[in-house]
Amino acid sequence: MKALYLIAATALAVAVPVLADVKVVDSVSVEAGKKAEQQQRSSDAQAQANAELYYQLQRLQEEVMRLQGQLEEQQHQLSQLKQQGMDNYLNLDKRLSALEQGGGSAAASAMTAPAKPAAAETTAGADTSEAAVAAYQKAYDLIPKRQFGKARTAFEAFVEDYPDTSYEANAWYWLGELYLIDADKGKAKQAFTTILSDHKGHNKYPEALYKMAVLNYEQGDKTTAEQQLQTLIDSYPNAAVVDKARSFLQKNFQ
Repeated sequence: MKALYLIAATALAVAVPVLADVKVVDSVSVEAGKKAEQQQRSSDAQAQANAELYYQLQRLQEEVMRLQGQLEEQQHQLSQLKQQGMDNYLNLDKRLSALEQGGGSAAASAMTAPAKPAAAETTAGADTSEAAVAAYQKAYDLIPKRQFGKARTAFEAFVEDYPDTSYEANAWYWLGELYLIDADKGKAKQAFTTILSDHKGHNKYPEALYKMAVLNYEQGDKTTAEQQLQTLIDSYPNAAVVDKARSFLQKNFQ
């Protein structure tokens, strides 16, 4: 019994110093740690959100700059189209003025609508009815009056209503000119292309070929433009527009 008491006393003597070294963690310290951890997590999340927001703002700024650049480019192109339309208008107006003043056979030849279709303007099986002639003349008479919008509408109706007349090529030619005044190069090319594909023997063919060459050059297809100009010079040496073709070729390709 005494031996057991000694063993227990010895064990207690050893345990007391060990227990004395154990730190007591109260509930306040635990809560403080949890709060600090939550604050750190919240701070990290906020930093991440700020970084994401900054990235999105950067992307938006880049997009705005890109769109602004596109807008400026479109405004520049629109300005060019308006200027080209005005140039075409002034060119046509100048030719009209020359005609009204009797200034030169070339201008008169280019602007005068024939009372009756000439042999070079006649298409096989073409309709030369009085209704077709009257409709063409009515559309054409609007051009010297500078009523270009109405003239365009009238010629559009003419090629729709009288697709096989002797004046069809003339109508397509004037539509091309009127579309150029509106700076609508796409429709202008369609009009001139119709002459080149369907009216190869017509006296408007050389002029349509020249117009197509200029349009192709302006739209960057310089190879086709040069070929068309050279074809015009070689195949139609007596055409009224051949001097323009030579001048354009010399100015832009040599």
